[in-house]
Amino acid sequence: MKKLGSLLREARKARGLKGYELAKKAGINPVYITQIEKHDKLPSPPVMKRIANVLDNQTLFNTYVSIKFPELYQTPGFDLDDLEDECQKLEEMLKTGDTSEKTKNEFFKRMHDLDIGLNKVHEKISKMKKATSKLKGCWPVFPD
Repeated sequence: MKKLGSLLREARKARGLKGYELAKKAGINPVYITQIEKHDKLPSPPVMKRIANVLDNQTLFNTYVSIKFPELYQTPGFDLDDLEDECQKLEEMLKTGDTSEKTKNEFFKRMHDLDIGLNKVHEKISKMKKATSKLKGCWPVFPD
């Protein structure tokens, strides 16, 4: 996967712009463009959005989002499906009426594992919420 800096440089050159010209149009310091292109500095979402708008390049901004906020691409849906399956298995265990010590221990171990899984999903969702709040107004998916 290409780095943001090289993608920015390619997009800028494709538009026939020098670094200082892009910086002026985006309202930022030309040194900042150099830092992004050569040192892969990740700007704030509003700054990157201005750069992408000047270049008329939404793909560049989407690439930035995938680098800066990878948690948005880690869907908890698959985890939830697994947890739902585990809940159904636990229900089936209860329906058997087996009260042996072995079954009880297995049940409580699986309940503990289920709790850990739910906490992991909760952590993923919390990270996604934080990322989306930083992108409000910058990404079409999260308008003002």
